[in-house]
Amino acid sequence: MNCELMERLVILYAAAELDPAERAAVDEHVKSCAACAAALERERRLHGILTAQPRVEPTDRLLHRCRTELGESLDDAVGRSPGWRRWWESFRAGHWLMARPALASALLVLIGVVLGYGVPLWLQRSPEPISGRFVVRPTLTEEDLVRSSILGIHPVAVADGGLPSIEIQLAPETTVELKGTVMDSQVRRVLTYVVQNGQRFDADLRLDSVEVLRAASEDSEVQKTLCFAARKDRDPAVRLRALEALRGLERSQAVREVFQDALLHDQNPGARIVAIGALKSLLEQSNGQPDQRLVEVLRDRMARDPNPAIRLQSAAAIRQIERRQSY
Repeated sequence: MNCELMERLVILYAAAELDPAERAAVDEHVKSCAACAAALERERRLHGILTAQPRVEPTDRLLHRCRTELGESLDDAVGRSPGWRRWWESFRAGHWLMARPALASALLVLIGVVLGYGVPLWLQRSPEPISGRFVVRPTLTEEDLVRSSILGIHPVAVADGGLPSIEIQLAPETTVELKGTVMDSQVRRVLTYVVQNGQRFDADLRLDSVEVLRAASEDSEVQKTLCFAARKDRDPAVRLRALEALRGLERSQAVREVFQDALLHDQNPGARIVAIGALKSLLEQSNGQPDQRLVEVLRDRMARDPNPAIRLQSAAAIRQIERRQSY
């Protein structure tokens, strides 16, 4: 092993990310190389300092923003690929018009005609009226929601500590502000529409909607919407927030099934951890025997979940069930 390769391996060695054969090779090399031994010791000290710091978990919104920006960066990288540039260079006007002077002359004449006649007519057109902006408490129809876009959802805290006022900005032909608390049926209708039609609205709006609906989770329609988001939303942060909003409602069979499905099938470990926490809480509150489906799910996760924390919690839940059955 040479020193150049060692530069790349010492970081992985310090973080315990090398397989046994690679670790043995590093150990052998540093016995005879003082420079690499010193580099390895520096990495060990740095790793020790970093791991000693308290772990700070990123917020759901930050994770979503990072994923979005990464996706956009990858798209940009593809768009700037050499193959794309070569294709564009081969079709630029300067390349093929220079070889066809007659066609170039005709094209210039056509452009002159369009500019000479079209621009004056366009300038003479009377300007269209600018859409107004007003604050209303409208009665929204299904058609209104289908035609509208949501510009923003803004909870506004109130002085008495009660439910926050919700401001929702919709933009059909005019910008409309809908104001009220989450207990207002019109507000809930817009929020549930956003969640249930996730293909139309970005993840931030869906996340805000779920967070606001959390205060009305006892409402049956809101529960259905939160269950839908926990199962179907394509963004893991939204699914996680919906599961958190359903905590405390585990006695409902529909909600319990959502937690079981999340524990079995959600690829996001955070969502599965919320689900196992909710199901364990249900077991602690229940005096009777758990349903067989729940036991099967817990046994499956105890044996097969890739996350060790979830396996341990599932095993603890199974032991809790077994102790109860033994009495």
